[in-house]
Amino acid sequence: MQILITSKGRKTRSGLKDISDGDSSPVRVGPTGRTQRCGASTSFPATHLPDSLRELAKQMIFLRYFTPMKSTRERIGHHGIILWWNLRGANGKFQTDPLSLGSMGSAMATNLVGAGHRVTVWNRSPEAARAVQGAAVAATPREAFAGEAVLTMLADDAAVRAVVLDSGALEGAAPGLVHVMMATISVALVDELVERHRAAGVAYVAAPVFGRPPAAAAAQLNILAAGDPAAVERVRPLLDSLGTRTWRLGDEPRRANVAKLAGNMMIALAIEAMAEATALTESYGLSSRDFLDIVTNTLFASPSYKSYGGQIAEGRYEPAGFKLRLGLKDVDLALAAAAASGAALPAAEVVRRSLSEGIDQDLGDKDWSALAEVAHRRAGLSR
Repeated sequence: MQILITSKGRKTRSGLKDISDGDSSPVRVGPTGRTQRCGASTSFPATHLPDSLRELAKQMIFLRYFTPMKSTRERIGHHGIILWWNLRGANGKFQTDPLSLGSMGSAMATNLVGAGHRVTVWNRSPEAARAVQGAAVAATPREAFAGEAVLTMLADDAAVRAVVLDSGALEGAAPGLVHVMMATISVALVDELVERHRAAGVAYVAAPVFGRPPAAAAAQLNILAAGDPAAVERVRPLLDSLGTRTWRLGDEPRRANVAKLAGNMMIALAIEAMAEATALTESYGLSSRDFLDIVTNTLFASPSYKSYGGQIAEGRYEPAGFKLRLGLKDVDLALAAAAASGAALPAAEVVRRSLSEGIDQDLGDKDWSALAEVAHRRAGLSR
């Protein structure tokens, strides 16, 4: 789904509540979730970059400075998002178009509407596009590339190729446009996109995210950005409205995608570890719930272990925050990237086999924490 957004100004009004966001100028939030900053400046304070992604892993859960509008993600069934952000000079007024909304994209689009932007949405299913309250509907993906910035959040390489390349949208891009790719895609496709964008005279920024749909709905995403620094800076205000922090990883777009693939691989390995560990404890009469309550509050008291451990303990794999089949896709992408660079990922090979077994067991549309079911069935256990 595609979204066009225009800021309607930053004037303060009575009846709005102040919320501190760490900036010197206060932020006000109205009953619809729209944010407004008092004072002339809309800039955010500079942040210190981490020495490694270890710091990022420690900071995956944050509070957001504004409350978004009620998410419409339950009513939108397609994948991805493209945004066209038309910078209108120094007055802070923006236009944005996201293209192809799924559970992530719809939540992000809703936040953009709630932040006071004018939003136009495109989706292969017009009904899904019309479900985004407060947004207009565009006719084609090509319209998204008529502004100054486009953000895309699509399901996989095939969807990106169809929407961005095969549709002719890139060739029809407006001069000076910045394209921000937020999808989790292969490193090989990233390299191809960089070349195709260079040939088309379009700036390309990679900005995949860490965070599931609830984090997107609450604007608590962590955004991994890499590309031309000037292009990243141009779209920074828009990224700031979608997440708690934008982590800048250099000027090579592939770095952001490698970080995303490595992070998702680590989550898959964590789920596999809990799946196998609970298969062991259950085989001796110690319940998954009791065991995971211990380790997720002691040895592994981190967001991913707590979140997915809770789902495993309850045997709750629907609705899927991230589908098992998409987990297999991402692990495959990590293995392909490793093969291209000569890196060996033996543990990833193990979890790939487990994910493939899950597909064979018709678990593909369940949350990828359903890897626990695979391990338990392998051990002859029943839930």
